[in-house]
Amino acid sequence: MKTLAFRRYQRFEKPFFVLLHTATAPDEAEWQAYVEAVRATMSVSTIDVNVFILTDGGSPNAGQRKDLAAVVAGASRDAVTHIFTTDPFIRAVVSAFRWLGGARAFAYPPMEFGNACARCGVSPDDVMQCFAEVQKLLPGVLMLRRVAEKAASPAVSGLR
Repeated sequence: MKTLAFRRYQRFEKPFFVLLHTATAPDEAEWQAYVEAVRATMSVSTIDVNVFILTDGGSPNAGQRKDLAAVVAGASRDAVTHIFTTDPFIRAVVSAFRWLGGARAFAYPPMEFGNACARCGVSPDDVMQCFAEVQKLLPGVLMLRRVAEKAASPAVSGLR
C-alpha cells in the first residue's frame, strides 16, 4: 500500500510541491522518488521552492531525512517546508530537523494553512486543489479533510 503521494506544481513562476502522508512512515522507494523529484527541481530553480505537506502521522526516518537534507544543502536555492499536522511527535521531529539540521521547516496546525500559503505567495485554493488531485493516488488522508474544513474554498468542497 502506498504511504505517500506527491506532485510538483508551478503557479505564476513559483514552483512548489504538495505531499500527502498516510499514518505510515514512507517506504524507501516512495521516499527516494520524492527526493529525486526535489533534486531535479532544486537543480533548475532560480527561486526558493515551497513544499506543502499534510500528514496523518507518517514521517521519514532519520536516514531519509538525511538524504533530503543533503539534496537541499547542495542546491543554490532553498526548500521551505510547511507541514500541517496535529500529531505532537511530528511537530517535535520538524522542530528538531530545523534546530539541528538548519532546515527551513515549519509545523502548523490545520487552521494556519491559508496564512502559510499567503506568506509564500500562492493561493490557498490553488494548493488545496493540488492536494485534491494528489489525494486520488492514496487512501484517504484525514489531515486533508481537516485542513479543507478550515479553508473557505469552494474548490475543495468535496473533501469537507
